[in-house]
Amino acid sequence: MILSRQEEDALWEVFFTAAPARRRVYEPNSKRRKKAPGPSRRFLGPHIFDRVCIANGIEHRLTKPYHPWTNGQAERMNRTIKDATVKVYHYNDLKSLKAHVLAFVTAYNFAKHLKALRWRTPYQAICDAWTKEPSIFKINPHHLIPGPHT
Repeated sequence: MILSRQEEDALWEVFFTAAPARRRVYEPNSKRRKKAPGPSRRFLGPHIFDRVCIANGIEHRLTKPYHPWTNGQAERMNRTIKDATVKVYHYNDLKSLKAHVLAFVTAYNFAKHLKALRWRTPYQAICDAWTKEPSIFKINPHHLIPGPHT
């Protein structure tokens, strides 16, 4: 399924809103951004992903083309989110898409036990990392627990 530019931008916004604080993001060198049709990036400003990274104080790095330094984790997570949201449901507006993606990512981070994390949830892994080295975090992750009014 191909997302519109507006839907893709909304997914990135929701991802960074729901994701724990990070300082660096690695991404495969995207050809789509390099040769996007239309006006030059120089006039439009940075890509939405870069704008969100800058707003959250995250360093965005690109890997060399054809030399991936990741094992496909980012692509697998994107696929998981798409399989649970846009491939299953039809959204009447962007607001309902944002709400559902945010709910899914929150449930994933606080409830899904992952083998790669020794059967802990991502939230538990983040809290363990915070207790070992709190200087790498901007905020205490214990304050991110969802409450009755979130």
